[in-house]
Amino acid sequence: MVLRSDINDCINNPCGNGGTCIDGVNSFQCFCPDGWEGQLCDHNVNECRHNPCKNGGRCVDLVNDFYCECADNWKGKTCHSRESQCDATTCSNGGTCYDHGDAFRCACPPGWGGNTCNTAQHPGGASIKTPPGGEDWNNVRKKKKRKKKKKRKKKRKRAGGRASSSSSVGPSSGISKTLWDRKRG
Repeated sequence: MVLRSDINDCINNPCGNGGTCIDGVNSFQCFCPDGWEGQLCDHNVNECRHNPCKNGGRCVDLVNDFYCECADNWKGKTCHSRESQCDATTCSNGGTCYDHGDAFRCACPPGWGGNTCNTAQHPGGASIKTPPGGEDWNNVRKKKKRKKKKKRKKKRKRAGGRASSSSSVGPSSGISKTLWDRKRG
């Protein structure tokens, strides 16, 4: 009869980087701490393998962690937050933009309100929103007038430089001279 004695395969602590060795019959198994893998816990887990950095950030692998070197104007663990939520167009109508964590707030001048100062506030509680992009209604009206004027000019050009008979106005068209003068002036 041959006697076998079981040798403790963990006696020399073969598991690296703080791994725990579990002895078996002529074998052992390593249980690795977070950040390490492999049969002997000798391979650093690459936490950058899934590209956690956003917005052009560069990932730097650490043991059981990573950090991102963020591109200009970005911040946060994964470069997910803008350095500033404000730019020249964030607040309309002369409002001043302030960063508020990962958001912004607008300090609106008198007569304006809303998240981006795009709501005109009038005495008595009435309010009117301005168009997107911070443009005020006066500019929008002026643009529409210019557009209509261009259309009329094109129409006249197609009609040989004069207005068509259906759009004639003046004393001969049945409009009184006073009304004609008002329309012209």
